[in-house]
Order: sequence, then C-alpha cells, then structure tokens
Amino acid sequence: MRMNQDTVLFSLLSSDLPAEEKIEERLSGEANVFLAAETETTATVLSLCTYHLLKNPGIVAKMKAELWAVVKGPKALPECFVLERLPYVSAVIRERLRLMYGLSSRLPRIAPDDDVLYQGTWNPPRTTQAVSVRQVIPLGYAMRMSAYLVHTHKRLYPDPTKFTPERWLLRDGRKGRHLERYLLTFSRGSRQCLGMQYVLAVSSLITLFGHPADHTASDRLAYCELYVAIAALTLRVVENMKLYSTTDADVVYDFDLALGMTKRGSEGIRVEVC
Repeated sequence: MRMNQDTVLFSLLSSDLPAEEKIEERLSGEANVFLAAETETTATVLSLCTYHLLKNPGIVAKMKAELWAVVKGPKALPECFVLERLPYVSAVIRERLRLMYGLSSRLPRIAPDDDVLYQGTWNPPRTTQAVSVRQVIPLGYAMRMSAYLVHTHKRLYPDPTKFTPERWLLRDGRKGRHLERYLLTFSRGSRQCLGMQYVLAVSSLITLFGHPADHTASDRLAYCELYVAIAALTLRVVENMKLYSTTDADVVYDFDLALGMTKRGSEGIRVEVC
C-alpha cells in the first residue's frame, strides 16, 4: 500500500499498535469517520451561514460595517485574533453553530462508578408553575440529552427558529457569555467531539480566497479559520449571490439521520451567482 506519509492512516500503520488495530476494516472505519466529520458537518455549517446571510441583508450590512473598521481591503484580511474581537461577527458565528445542532441524535452518557443526583426545576408543558425535581440515577444507567432541544429551548433562546445574532450580545453591544454554556454543537465534557478542532477547519475555502496569514500558532485554529472564512464570504462573495427557489423549509430540521436533515424532497440551498 502506497501512502502519503502526512496522513492519519500512515501514522496508524507505522505506529506500534497491535496488528489487529491495523486491519483493513479498522482503517476503513477510521477513514469513514474522518470523511463524515470533516465534510457533512462543515458543509452544513457553511451552507446555513450562506443562507441566513443572503436572507438577511441587514445582518450582512452590520458585519461589513464591523469588518471594514479593521480590514485594509477584502483581499488583505487581518490576523484572526483581530477578527475574534469583533462582537457582531462572533455573534453570527455562535448563532449559526446553534442552528446547526451538531449531532441531532441524543448522545448517551454513563456514570460507571457512582450514582448521579439530578436536581433542579422543570416547567411541565402548558403550565407556568415550576416543579422541583430530585432524581437519583443509578450508576451504569445511560442518560441522554438532545442538543436540538437545548438549542431551541424558548426560555434560553426566545423565538428559537429565528436567526438572531443579537441574542449573543450584551445590551451595550459587547460580547455576551451568558449563553455559551448552552451551546452544545460539539457536546460537552470529556466526551465532546474529538474532531472539533477540525470540523470547522475550512482550509480549502481559505486557500480559495487566497488568504496568506499563518494561523498555525493559534490554539483556537478551528475558530480562527472560521472567522477568516466568514470575513471573506461577507466581503468578497455575498454581494454577488442571491437565493434561488430556497425557503426556510429547505434548511430547518425535519428528521434525524445523525445530523439533522431537512424535509425529504428538498433540493437544499440553491443560489445564483450574479
């Protein structure tokens, strides 16, 4: 087998892992995981962002105003740490991650060593009175949660299906951190997405736009490249695009297929390049 030495598969084959860890079935499984995690997820996030920007010219105008204050030109974007300081651009990124959901399936967790005490309050459907909850979950039992249900919770995110970057800002326009703990696109804790530093890495898009900055020193590489992609998309491309026969029904979650899928028969997000 001839392989490029700068690949994950080559690293596995040349490692000291046991022979049973290097069989074709194992390697093909690893390759499928990388393909799924680095294509469907990234494509969905970028597609959703494109749709919402084209649908909301007011959002684009606010982004351009903020970006033009720090850029020298559309082909001379600043270092990513400068972009990361922009409150509105950051809010757009957070809001698009919220509406992407990550995996739409319920992700299980198991406490193998101790019981789990869950306590808090719950508002039953069609009531306004909160009910106190105290429940012991025995060790070894699976607990599951849904990012979709959290990301569309009306108490956390009023009018949850609406793309509203402002919800991530404080009243004075500065970045807000009040909703960060409820952003579960990559899940949370020790079992969060191992590929989160790559899911958002859109190197091909950056290369396409010709951005020369070296971001390898950043400890937030994924977000860094995401900020650059958003800036390039806003300043160079959006004004030359418009939606074609695309509605909310072509982007909203309809059924679960690991990722949240749109309605069957939808042709997805389609645009015209002017």
